[in-house]
Amino acid sequence: MSKLFKKKTGAASILVTIILSIVVVGMIAGLTLLSNQESRQASNTDQSNRALNGAQSKVQELAQQIAADPSKTFEKCNDFGDTGSQQPEQKINDAQGDVAVTCATVTNQGDSMSGQIDRDNTVQVDLSRVSDVRNLRLNWGLKGTDGAASGLPAAPNPYYPVLSAYGSRPATLELTFVWYGNVGDPDKFNASDFSGGSLPMKTILLSPSGCNPNPPAAMNNYQCGYPNANGTGYVDLATLGIPSGKNVVIRVTSRYTGTSYSMRFADSAGNPSNVRFPYAVIDVTARSGQTYRRVQATKPIEYTTFDFVSNVLYSGKNLCKTMQVYSDYSGAGPNAGKNDPTCEN
Repeated sequence: MSKLFKKKTGAASILVTIILSIVVVGMIAGLTLLSNQESRQASNTDQSNRALNGAQSKVQELAQQIAADPSKTFEKCNDFGDTGSQQPEQKINDAQGDVAVTCATVTNQGDSMSGQIDRDNTVQVDLSRVSDVRNLRLNWGLKGTDGAASGLPAAPNPYYPVLSAYGSRPATLELTFVWYGNVGDPDKFNASDFSGGSLPMKTILLSPSGCNPNPPAAMNNYQCGYPNANGTGYVDLATLGIPSGKNVVIRVTSRYTGTSYSMRFADSAGNPSNVRFPYAVIDVTARSGQTYRRVQATKPIEYTTFDFVSNVLYSGKNLCKTMQVYSDYSGAGPNAGKNDPTCEN
């Protein structure tokens, strides 16, 4: 009996040892696999961050160039020498990896533009450097984002409602056109431009009262359209009394609330026509190894040449003001800011 018991005990010990060995080997294999996965994830994250940093640094570099020269554009990938054709990727100095900009472009013109306007802010479109823009299509108020197109609230008078009564409707747009000089020569005025004592202009208000709560596909989910609620046609600038052959500046101001917008431009025959944007679109793709990251950004452009339309007073009637400039307010005296007695209050 004693010998038999010892043999069974020895067999059990061997079996336990084998099972424990299998468990230990499995744990080691699992830990190794987990370590490899974490290592790969860390490597991928590192590569992704390097590619992202490379793209962001190039965006910042191009933004600085645009600030120095607002007319700067690179229509083709990495065409920083203005050759007119796509160029090879541009290596980035990185001591720890293979990092390069594969494609970087800067554009500031096209036949359409879109964006967001905050309440009481303005987007300005300069048509002074193009000669064939005569038609405009404007859409605004994205469905599900910029309020519901349910019309303006009823009012006992023809005036627009106060802000508190406007509700959650899409914005009312204030569209102002200013024209002067001769098209293609934006830096000169004609004496006839001031024949009435001020530059000619026209302002119209576009309300959401006729907007479509279920916009057709042609409106790309915008509820409101100008010249009509369907938003598929163009309005001829001639119908607004804007003569041809003039430099035209369009100012779009969002009232009551902010809004998304989309504008398209065409010539007199309805063919797409490029205009200069009030911003530059910077688009950069960079890689680190085989990991790619893309960064897109917009850079507002401040055109200093005759940017007068941003610094003038707009009025539907004549203005009569006597204005004086003092080094500080204390020198202005008690009547500062009041109209001259000869002016109509």
